[in-house]
Amino acid sequence: MACTATIFEIPILLDVICDNLSPKDIWNCYRCNKSWRSLFDPYRSRIVQYAYLNSSQSSSIIHNSHQIRNLKVDLADAGYFLSSTCINLRKLVCVDFGYTDDTSSIDPTENALELINKNPKLQTLEIIHRADSQAPQPFHDSILKALSIHASLRSIVINIRLPWEVTRAFLSHLPPKLEELTMMTYYYVSQHSDPANRLLPLQLDRPTALRRITMLDEMCSPQHYFLPSLLLYCPDLEEISVPHYSEGSRDIAAILRANCPKLRVLNQGVYISPFFECEMRQLLSTAFPNGVRRLVLGKMIKHSRDRQSRFLSILAKSPSANTIEVLEMERPRVYVSGDLVCILQSCPKLRVLRLTGTQQSRNGTDISDIVSSLSMPWRCQDTLEVLELDLSNRKEDQLYKQSKNRSAIQERTAHLVRQLHDKLRSIKNLKSLTLNWKSQSFQGEAIPLEIGLAYLNDDWGQSIPTLMKKMTRADLRWMGLDWNTLDDIRQGKESRKMEHVAAKERTARLEYNVSIEDEVRSIFQSIDSEYEWPLQVNQKRLGKSSQVFSGKSLKNNSAWFQKRPR
Repeated sequence: MACTATIFEIPILLDVICDNLSPKDIWNCYRCNKSWRSLFDPYRSRIVQYAYLNSSQSSSIIHNSHQIRNLKVDLADAGYFLSSTCINLRKLVCVDFGYTDDTSSIDPTENALELINKNPKLQTLEIIHRADSQAPQPFHDSILKALSIHASLRSIVINIRLPWEVTRAFLSHLPPKLEELTMMTYYYVSQHSDPANRLLPLQLDRPTALRRITMLDEMCSPQHYFLPSLLLYCPDLEEISVPHYSEGSRDIAAILRANCPKLRVLNQGVYISPFFECEMRQLLSTAFPNGVRRLVLGKMIKHSRDRQSRFLSILAKSPSANTIEVLEMERPRVYVSGDLVCILQSCPKLRVLRLTGTQQSRNGTDISDIVSSLSMPWRCQDTLEVLELDLSNRKEDQLYKQSKNRSAIQERTAHLVRQLHDKLRSIKNLKSLTLNWKSQSFQGEAIPLEIGLAYLNDDWGQSIPTLMKKMTRADLRWMGLDWNTLDDIRQGKESRKMEHVAAKERTARLEYNVSIEDEVRSIFQSIDSEYEWPLQVNQKRLGKSSQVFSGKSLKNNSAWFQKRPR
């Protein structure tokens, strides 16, 4: 009776199976047994980084190039693949491995972007080049034409230094079904460009299918901005990450309101620019039928110290407060406690709230303001899932530095922590909580664990209700607090005292050695001045020990004995 073939022996089914397996899974199947080794051997080349390979590895990859789905190759080193059967790519990443210092000109027979013509199923294209090297010019006319008619490309990422004219030509030849465009580079104006052409707006033959645009460039003047002209052809745009524009930002805001009705995500990922300062109220108006769902505030404040605070105030009073789901703010340099409370009380659909800074930053949301607002309900009580905050306690910090009796401060601080804990525990859908405590009054040795728990479980001298659950150390750690026990504090003080004593002893020994060296040096200086003999002290040896060596031996020098006093 003939043996029936398994599903792994049917090439079409095996291709589908391997398309849904990770590289690690494919290797595990390859190592499974001898029969599977021959079946899965060609599929080990699904993800390839073509760099620094020996001849046998290179020939094996080229032989199985029809199996490659994800290829990472040098931008000027794709000649073998252009002459092979590499026609099934889904992702192409063109980088600079540093093979040569001069990459300004690329031979078309070696240009990795020529693989776009050979791979009709290509979905993702990334071009990443070193910023410190001479940027190549990879976009030939044939490549631009292939891009303009490619039907499968959905995402393009470009991180390469390009002239203004080349960038304009690339944006004029976007694939018809491209949905995501990311351009993270600096564009410059070449000396040979025509100034008259730079004043002409970007014109496309048809509307694009772009749903996400990320431009982290910085142009030298407003007439070189591509974004305003590109937005005119993006009716399906849902997410935009805008660069830092010093001028012309009002045009972008007006175009977004008029041409991008589906916009849901605004991301100012680099700086706070006049784009948000001047037009935020209009951008958050009812001009967007679906409403803004996500807002990301920039990492830095470049012009004004209170711009982030104004932004939150505008958001809390705008119609978009009823639709916002995700709000992120990075590195706030000002206290935004009052405006944060307005956000919590004004956004009924808020799911994710992140207001965090760096570890060195001391700014944060004042816990006193949050606790004082607990009498008013949070509208996001039933929807909040992720909460990340930097918390401070400015008033108690000032008293903590001045007061000698800190028990009252510890009691008030514990009371604030208890109230915030009970509020956060009442949020039934809260899945992720990250609280960064910036104040000194919250640190591990400011409140011993035993004293803190006693204050937490006693409501200002009155016993807590029996129905209220008592807080434990696990509850404190859930809130990001890890208070030390009295024994830990005592041991820490003892260890620091011992380290201080040891450091003092080391300093005393060093001073003793230095004093001996100074004394010996003064003796030889007196000899020099009295007997006029040029002694050369070996300073290098002197720095290592307390012994001093002269350049010449005194015993063997007759002149020295002749001048000795009798």
